[in-house]
Amino acid sequence: LNLRNGNNHEIFSIIGDNPDLSCIQVDDKNAPYLNNWLKDDTAVYSENCEIEKNTVTIPDAQFKAYLVGNSLINTNGDSEIQANEAESFSGEIVVRSMKISDLSGIEAFTRLTSLDCSDNQLTSLDVSKNTALTDLNCSDNQLTSLDVSKNTLLTDLDCSSNQLTSLDVSKSSISTNSKYSYKELTHSRDSKNLVLTRLNCSDNQLTSLNLRNGNNHKMTSMLAYGNVNLSCIQIDDENVVYPSCDLSNFKGWCKDDTAVYSKNCVTASIADNVFDTRVSVYPNPVNETLTIVHKGVDVLKRTRVYSAIGIKILETKDHSIDFSDLPKGVYFLKMESTKNKIAVKKVIKN
Repeated sequence: LNLRNGNNHEIFSIIGDNPDLSCIQVDDKNAPYLNNWLKDDTAVYSENCEIEKNTVTIPDAQFKAYLVGNSLINTNGDSEIQANEAESFSGEIVVRSMKISDLSGIEAFTRLTSLDCSDNQLTSLDVSKNTALTDLNCSDNQLTSLDVSKNTLLTDLDCSSNQLTSLDVSKSSISTNSKYSYKELTHSRDSKNLVLTRLNCSDNQLTSLNLRNGNNHKMTSMLAYGNVNLSCIQIDDENVVYPSCDLSNFKGWCKDDTAVYSKNCVTASIADNVFDTRVSVYPNPVNETLTIVHKGVDVLKRTRVYSAIGIKILETKDHSIDFSDLPKGVYFLKMESTKNKIAVKKVIKN
């Protein structure tokens, strides 16, 4: 609807009941007489509806102010961010400690290579469209989930001090299907080095951490401490000696003592991976009490029982486990020895 004629101040307009109308073109979108006009809430006033159609929606005022104030992004100097401005920007966005609660609009920056949104009030973050990202720092927020499966170019990820319960960075290695050539990336890294080299996921609530991407040997820093419920970290090879922990300099591989490294964490494989061939469980299938028998030299330290989808049901140091109250189905026993070796057994509850 185009009402722009230089005489809008003479008009009293009723434009309601047009649910598909999103923009009304007027002389001055800030004119006070517009308060007396009647329209649907879904429509906005604008001096140019063509520009309005191509404007990125950015609900958070602080985030929008940063973007609009950045001349490298807001190249036309107006009060909005157009889609073409967002799509063409290939630099970094740094919005650290700005009390931002909503980062909606970031999805329009498809060529963005670096994002620092740490120390804000974010409860969600969608970076699935930011496939050119090589560096992401979203630490010190309130995130309960983080999906980086589309961010295959990530080399540096800091998601510490959130409320994450699981994290999978197994896709964080160079993808041959990437639509960006290496020359297009702002961070000039040789293609062979475009794999995750630094990860900080400490101080979360992780129960699942998958690092297995075939390039663990290139990871110089892996900080996963402060996750008391994390019992297993899935890696390329548990027999490889990774860089020792150096918390004073935030380097090396650091984890809680309660977590072990394994190529297969719980349900990754149903094959037994016993630390002694004389470990057995019976009866299997079980109705009530399951008994663990271990006659080896190594001593059984503890056993955790997981559901088929990897949820921990219980933990015990006993050799007898009561299954009577558990529902029928498939379970996994992960047994750990005093030498931190792992045995996984599949158990069926009748």
